[in-house]
Amino acid sequence: LLAAIDLSQLRHVGLFSSASAVFGNTGQSDYAMANAWLSAVARKLAAQLPAATVKSFCWGPWDGGMVDATLAGHFATRGISLIGLQDGARIFADQILQGDKQDIELLIGDEWAG
Repeated sequence: LLAAIDLSQLRHVGLFSSASAVFGNTGQSDYAMANAWLSAVARKLAAQLPAATVKSFCWGPWDGGMVDATLAGHFATRGISLIGLQDGARIFADQILQGDKQDIELLIGDEWAG
């Protein structure tokens, strides 16, 4: 996709990565590596596009989507809170529009909620 567009026209780039890229997750090495690659792409784009805001959001688990009741219970037993849909949307908008441009790779979890 990036090869098909004029990168100089980009002003905001938000890549949805996962906290698994930072911490790993048993049985998900391929998923963790793919998400780590997204963060590497973000760092490269930020260097190429100094006028643009580029962020790789390394999200913790969201309350919805891939997290069903069973998986939510698994996270709860590990003490990992879910990111609410409204909180996630707010965090994304705040960071992509007003966040520090130097903060490229963001680990999003409990401390961001609320």
